[in-house]
Amino acid sequence: MNESRLDKIGGKYKQAIDSILATLIKSFPSKVHSVYLRGYLPRGFGIEGVSDIDLLVITQSR
Repeated sequence: MNESRLDKIGGKYKQAIDSILATLIKSFPSKVHSVYLRGYLPRGFGIEGVSDIDLLVITQSR
């Protein structure tokens, strides 16, 4: 069962993820296909000051 949900990400992590996504889209507007958030954060187990942000970015070439 997939326990990951966007609403489980809280506080500063949500702000940081939004900033990363905005930067990716601005920097690579026609290349970003998908972005996957992995690890503890999307399951609601992030610890501020300890947990990192694990992303997988899928790009496309044109």
